[in-house]
Amino acid sequence: GYPSPRIKGFCRLLATLGASAVVCHHSHMVSGYEVYQGVPLCYGLGNLLTNVIVGNECRYVNGIELILSASSINFNLKYFYLDPRVNKLVTIQEDQHREFFNRIISVNSVLDNDSMLEDRIYHEFLNIYNLDIYMTYLNGSSYTLCRVMRKLRATKIHLWLMKKIFNKKSIGSWNIIRCDNHRDVIEIIYQKQVESRL
Repeated sequence: GYPSPRIKGFCRLLATLGASAVVCHHSHMVSGYEVYQGVPLCYGLGNLLTNVIVGNECRYVNGIELILSASSINFNLKYFYLDPRVNKLVTIQEDQHREFFNRIISVNSVLDNDSMLEDRIYHEFLNIYNLDIYMTYLNGSSYTLCRVMRKLRATKIHLWLMKKIFNKKSIGSWNIIRCDNHRDVIEIIYQKQVESRL
């Protein structure tokens, strides 16, 4: 649910260059929002319609209503929940889903601090399971081997071995390369797991 510093910087650049509003979409989770130099920036709408529900947080959806006038742009955010009991989107209020709304507040609170954004992505999104899954994309090996090598603090050696011995040179999924959000996560993993241990 946290935008990477690069995505945030790009959205702010669009605002500086004259965009009236910037609305991002792709991530499975609803993200935060801000008004930057009078321009609404919405960093992620969530799934809306999908068959990829990897956790309850992926059932939330953000809608944005833009109200245009000759001199300004205003916005209203609407939040929905894909209720599994009836299999449809239902409108939600803050008092009904306090944990979800607290997470949005938490995202918004660190938008001005790139270092905190990276740390939140690393510590909250990249739980151990996700970290090892992303590492399989980097080196083409199995989840189990990635997990063992991480526990041994041998991630850099693991990457070298996969390249030199097993000739695994490519990232396992084009989506990891093409998608800005996934690519940002890969960069953060590399910084934290490989560069920091040189």
